Formats: sequence, structure tokens, C-alpha cells
Amino acid sequence: MGGFVATRRGRLTRPLMVVAHRCLGLALAGFLALAGLTGSVLTFQHELDAWLNPALFRAQTRGPALPPSALIAALARFEPRAQPIQLTLATTPGMTVMIGVAARPDPRTGARAPLGYSQVFIDPASGHIQGTRQSGACCLQRENLIGFLYDLHFTLHLPGLWGVWVMGVVAFVWMLDSGIGFYLTLPPRAALSFWRRWAPAWKIKRDAGPARRIYDLHRANGLWFWPLLLMLALSSLKLNLDAEIFKPMVSLFSPVTPTVYETRGPFQNTEALLSFDMAYARGLQEAARRGWDLPLSQLYHERAYGLYAVRFGTPDTPGFGRRWLYFDHHDGHLLGDSIPGTGSAGDVFSALQLPLHGGKLIGLPGRILICLTGVAIVLLSVTGVLIWWRKRR
Repeated sequence: MGGFVATRRGRLTRPLMVVAHRCLGLALAGFLALAGLTGSVLTFQHELDAWLNPALFRAQTRGPALPPSALIAALARFEPRAQPIQLTLATTPGMTVMIGVAARPDPRTGARAPLGYSQVFIDPASGHIQGTRQSGACCLQRENLIGFLYDLHFTLHLPGLWGVWVMGVVAFVWMLDSGIGFYLTLPPRAALSFWRRWAPAWKIKRDAGPARRIYDLHRANGLWFWPLLLMLALSSLKLNLDAEIFKPMVSLFSPVTPTVYETRGPFQNTEALLSFDMAYARGLQEAARRGWDLPLSQLYHERAYGLYAVRFGTPDTPGFGRRWLYFDHHDGHLLGDSIPGTGSAGDVFSALQLPLHGGKLIGLPGRILICLTGVAIVLLSVTGVLIWWRKRR
């Protein structure tokens, strides 16, 4: 009797899973195809951006780099209304420095007149302004293309946090649907010949008709890439809905250390006495004390939190990723750090998600693999819709 009930339950479960996979797959297909296509391109975003825009990224002169104060002064001469908020240094010889800017508030009214750009590219040796652009601006011009694709991949270019939430929900549903899809590839009933009966699901039948070939392509492609698909869904959830879903979920198994931003919170005293030059010097001093040999690549002035965030490591540093130091922008004391790969199991697992998502954990081979996985996601989305359309007809 128990065996009959179990068999009957299995017969009922599978059709429900088929319907669920079909409905969820159709709802996700457009989002996933877009994410897969843009993600494939973004695995090499820095190289492609520099190749498309040599006038912005290739420095015109050679020589020792000027200190941050001289670069900030060059920016002030170019546009007094621009307030620097980010300094991305040249870690590769012959490249420019990028300064992220915002409009400086009017001292009388507090209003901010639009600048028309958010990034300024400066020759590090001469201080010459080589160009400007608006980050994430639409659409397909070469100076805007990579930033546009990044925002499209992450937020769909929707206003506010709407896009972040939409893509986060897509990631969560995708993670569930990946599990359902894997279940549906298994043989319907347990048998001694399980592996022999499951083997065809991993293959594409060569002499089959178009309909069967599309089905095999969808199923085999999903199986071969399944671990990477599940990993990308999980890491997407981390990047979009970290505090809302990912961190509470991980905290069920292991504690996750709060970030400096979470412990400090929005900062009321916005007066900054620490300059970019001073933050740069403090970062180098602290890194030398710790024995770090990574280059100082970026400084952020987070006025809302009253701190400078100093990053070490290049954009494509393999492994867990780049390290951060945080300094109070008033007196320069060390607030904390972020060293991926250290801390609790939850900290390590959380830190793994970003280098896994971009494939940078194992360097160039990983980035190539993630690029191919993006193509596989597009193929899965297209074949899934074709299978549904044929059955609907």
C-alpha cells in the first residue's frame, strides 16, 4: 500500500513540476536571455571599454604619475563645479586616471546644477583632461556602450531600485526553476539501470528531427551547465538582494559579519578634513604595515558615511577579489577592512559570490567559462520558448 501511494504521488508530482517549469521558464525567458547576452560581454568589460574608447583610456604622455592632489587640482581648473567622489588610478602603464564626479552644491542655495557627465579621464603624467562621459548613459555609442550594458544587466535601466529588485526576484525564481529543471531530467521511476536511463538526457541525438533536436539541445545544455547556472543564480541574488534575502539565508547556517557601512550607518557630520592625498597616503601606510603587495587602485569618498574607502588590487585580480581599507574622513583613523576569504564560513561564502559571478576566481579561464555560460543561458531561453510554442501549436 505504501509503495502504491508513493508511486501515485510521484506520478502526480512530475506533471506539476512540468507545468511549473514551463510557466516559470516562460516568465523568465526574456530576462535571462538579456542577462546572459549582456553578461557574456561584461566578463571582458574593462578590456572592451578600453578598446572601444582609446581616447579616454590611453594616456597621451609618458612619465611618473602626479599625486592625487595635482589631479584633483587639474579637475578643479577644468570644472570648478565638479566635486570628486572617486579616484581610479592607473595600475597599468600608459592608462589614464578616472575621476568620478558629482555636481558641487551651490553654497547659497544648496542646489546642484547638472554637469552632463560623471566621469573625467585625466593623463596621470601631465594632468591633461582627455575626455568626459556620463556613466550608464544610453545607448549604443562607443563611449556609452559598456556602461549601458552594465546597467541593463544589473537594473534593466529602470528608475530607482525597481530594476535591482526585479532582477533580484528573477534570480531567486531562476534558482528555484533550475532545481525543477534538473529534477525533470531524471528518469521518471527509480530503477537498477538509473545511470543508463539518464545518459540520453546528456546527449543530443544526431539523426533526430528538428523538434527532437531542439528538445535535446535544451535538456543537455541545461544539464552540462547546471552547476554554473545555479551558481550564477545564487550570486545574482547576492548582488541584487543581499540584505533582503541572501544574507538572512546564509545566516541560517553561519554568521555573516556586518560591513563597515552597516555598523557605521549614515553619518551626520559631513565635514571632511581628510583629502584624497591624505587618504592615499594612509592607505599605503596601512597596507605596508600589513605586508600587502597589491597596488592601490581606487579611492571612494563616501560622504554619506563620513569615510574614505581605499581599494587594493586590479579589476581582474584573480582569487577572492580586491581588499578594502576604510578611514574616517575627519581624522583619518582606521574604521575597518574587508579582506575576502577571511572570517566565518558565511563571510567566505558571501565573498565568493562576486568573483564567481564574473569568473575572476580562477582568472582568464574562469572568465571565458562564464562568457560561454552566458551564451548557454541565451540558448536555453530560446529553445525553451521554441519547445513551448511547438506544443502550443
